[in-house]
Amino acid sequence: MNRKIIQILFIIFAANFLSCKNDGTLIGDPDPISSPDNIADTTLVIHLLRQAESFNDISPDSIIFYADSAMQLSEELRYRSGIALSYYMKGMGEWGKGNYESAIIQQKKTIEMTESKFWKATSLRDISLSLIYLNKIEDAKNYLNEAIILLTELEDKNGLALAYINYGLIESRKENFLQALSYYHKALKLSEETENEINKSLILNNIGVINQKLGMNQISLDYFKQAYEIVKGTNNSNTRALYLNNIANIHIDDNNYKEALINIEKGLGITSKSGDKRTTVFLLANKGKAYLNLNQYDTALLYYKKALNLIAEIGVTDNELKTLVGLGKTYFKLKDYHNALNQLITALKKATEIDDKENIKDAAKLIGEIYAIQSDHISAYDYMKLSIEMADSLSKSKIVKQFTQMEMQYDFDKKQYELDLAQQKINLENLRKIERKNFFLLLFISGFILISLLVILTYRNSQHKQKLNRQLEENYNRIAIQKEIIENKNNDLNLLNETKDKLFSIIAHDLTNPFNIIVGFSEQLESNYDNLDEKKRKHLVEEINRSSNQAFRLLKNLLTWTHSQTGIIEIDKELFNLTDFVNNSIDPYLSYADKKGISVFNKLPDELEFFTDKYTMSSIIGNLFMNAVKFTNYGGQINIWHTILDNNIEINISDTGVGIAPERLEDIFQIAKNKSTTGTNNEKGTGLGLIICKNFATKNGGDIKVQSKLGEGSTFTIIIPQA
Repeated sequence: MNRKIIQILFIIFAANFLSCKNDGTLIGDPDPISSPDNIADTTLVIHLLRQAESFNDISPDSIIFYADSAMQLSEELRYRSGIALSYYMKGMGEWGKGNYESAIIQQKKTIEMTESKFWKATSLRDISLSLIYLNKIEDAKNYLNEAIILLTELEDKNGLALAYINYGLIESRKENFLQALSYYHKALKLSEETENEINKSLILNNIGVINQKLGMNQISLDYFKQAYEIVKGTNNSNTRALYLNNIANIHIDDNNYKEALINIEKGLGITSKSGDKRTTVFLLANKGKAYLNLNQYDTALLYYKKALNLIAEIGVTDNELKTLVGLGKTYFKLKDYHNALNQLITALKKATEIDDKENIKDAAKLIGEIYAIQSDHISAYDYMKLSIEMADSLSKSKIVKQFTQMEMQYDFDKKQYELDLAQQKINLENLRKIERKNFFLLLFISGFILISLLVILTYRNSQHKQKLNRQLEENYNRIAIQKEIIENKNNDLNLLNETKDKLFSIIAHDLTNPFNIIVGFSEQLESNYDNLDEKKRKHLVEEINRSSNQAFRLLKNLLTWTHSQTGIIEIDKELFNLTDFVNNSIDPYLSYADKKGISVFNKLPDELEFFTDKYTMSSIIGNLFMNAVKFTNYGGQINIWHTILDNNIEINISDTGVGIAPERLEDIFQIAKNKSTTGTNNEKGTGLGLIICKNFATKNGGDIKVQSKLGEGSTFTIIIPQA
């Protein structure tokens, strides 16, 4: 009897609660098209949906069971709101089981069925979370932006907090850790305003994940434990299990396997009751990793296989790559190289598809070691090389993470300093109160003594304030200098990396190709000289000569550029006749212009003289003229003329060649962005010529400008100051 009364009270409460919500919930929204006549039956629908909701984070299968029951009854009643919310609850059940694609389908149906902004926003936000776990980041952002617009209109702080948590997950997956922390802090502020402890625990957990990625394990462990303490006594079983898994992960990284296994067993005990298969995958994989590190390979193999089987069952790939690599490593330790290769090659293929450098590195390294053991040294070399390339790429990422960590530490120290300063102000205010009390006490005893003490105390306070202000200014200046140093070092590092990549690209491709031709054709001449006719021998000699000249020009440009970067070149300006100087600079390239039938018109006056450095200016004019020849078609035209503007002589070299695309004009003088292009006769280049010209023009106190139109030609202008 008592039980029956409790059920009736629960139904009445649920009906009142759902029908009176003013935040846009589905049940309670008037729907003249599909409103049922039997109110008692709609109350049963509400009861079923509340039953489904009560199993959230406990039993996904139970959620789906009650949602299906509510769906069936709502369809019989043509109860549109009940149908929409039944779809939503089914989506929650599928998400709890890790079936993200199915969850998205149900939540999209909710959006189609409802006019409620609240449930549309909630469904959009939940879809974005499923897309994040499916690594569809851009799609997730689109859905999340729509949700935030609606939640802002509704002034739903709890919903906005969850949306910002999703945005933090997106930025964290992109390794934009500072941006992720910014979103988490927004969410944390909203959660504190609404006193939502569950949201707060999620945020603390996610901040812990960021610290773990940055290698700050102790700080990360503190955040995970704070998050777990919040939910420890609640019914949020899946959340508790996930936090226990994260705590165990830190203990594994710190080689504290005993503590890790204790937390894993607690988590598995929770997920076995709740049916949370996704978190179970993480716990089983971590259990396998712990036993692998304890050299208990058979036990590790058991749990890795369980994790992999569960991944195949639920179709979620969150932890698949690490599980495959862990399983492959376990087989490797057991010397079962056949199964090890199967798992590792599968992992490598999937990691390559999503550009997961960490797992590519680990899988390729183990595959290389297996092939080395099997004496397949060629394959071993290829995979070891791939592993090293990934390690080199990751080392750059680690440098970025270190700078992020330094900036986070800087922000932390700054906030700590502000707190210390605020405490000093409080202490100073307390001191002033005490002094005022003493003042009135002493005034009662002796006015003369009080006045003397007041003067002394005022002076001391003034000095103390000045000292504090000086310390504050010094600390602020020191922090600003440190930040500027870090930014400068970061810029220098980026420039060095860009320069290194450009040089390696030139040496690996542009320099290797001509030498390959020289070696190949010379070997052919040596071995088949008597068998070749005169025409064939002449062709081979011409190709060797062409490749030799190409290699020589490349080495000359590389040497010139190296000299310019190391400061070896010194500028020594002299007085020259402009026409003679230009003629001498372009003379070595006139024969090549004649071969292409290009007409060259030097319109410079005979009497004009100018000051410049002979070596660097000759190199600039020669390079620009050679480029004009290179990119001008047969029968084209090159014009050279001058203008005098603002005490500068401007030498113009224009051609009727192919021109330069507008989007490339801004990049042609930058070493990281400039790319070599072939001429109209397939002439090869390195991309260094224009960079050398720009550098030498700057050393002479001038500059280079370019105007170009695709298909019509280009004009390069050398600006030479004469003041």
